[in-house]
Amino acid sequence: MDPEAFEAALSQLLDGDISAEGFHELESFLEGSAEARARFMECVDVHNVLDLKLARGQALHPETSSIIPMDRIIARQKRRTLRRAMVAAAAVVVCTLGASMLITLRGAPLVRFKVSPGSEFVLTHAPPDGEGAPEGRELATGSRVKLLSGAMELDF
Repeated sequence: MDPEAFEAALSQLLDGDISAEGFHELESFLEGSAEARARFMECVDVHNVLDLKLARGQALHPETSSIIPMDRIIARQKRRTLRRAMVAAAAVVVCTLGASMLITLRGAPLVRFKVSPGSEFVLTHAPPDGEGAPEGRELATGSRVKLLSGAMELDF
């Protein structure tokens, strides 16, 4: 078998178009030549690699692929990480503001009140933690105001 006939028979074999007679001729030529067997293995390897590349290229087609490209996965992870960081930062800000409000409100009176001229009232303080009574017309926890006559305005 000459080199051109060998290449043609090999091509027909790999394409699946070889006849039974051509297959037996190729087989007997391969049995007699180590160089032809090496060339045969090289061509089969190349053919298999090309088949895999073509199959992978079809699977990566955007309309039919179930494989998600890596750059989309990385972009999604970056967005998710940024979103989580922003939520965590917002939570820290809210907690800090809440704590600062509690600290500033701790010493402030709960309620202030005003009475109209001529009103009569009785104010008593009984702070539960033993602190001193608030000054002026302010109420703290445990304080009581009893309005005997007149009008009163409460400022919370």
